[in-house]
Amino acid sequence: MGTELERANAQFVCLNVPRTVRYDSVRDYLGQQEASGLLEYETCEERVPGSFDDKPGEEGSQNEA
Repeated sequence: MGTELERANAQFVCLNVPRTVRYDSVRDYLGQQEASGLLEYETCEERVPGSFDDKPGEEGSQNEA
């Protein structure tokens, strides 16, 4: 798909998506693979509003300390 892969170890990898690649297409593909149970992925975007950048212990925080 035109992404660049960085392997941290056998389990964790990072995909770099160049500006010339349609990010939505990559995200949709990863979502399909995740729905099929083949992988799990996360982005630097929050998937559930309020659950990504909140600090542990803050009112309404869903993160554990």
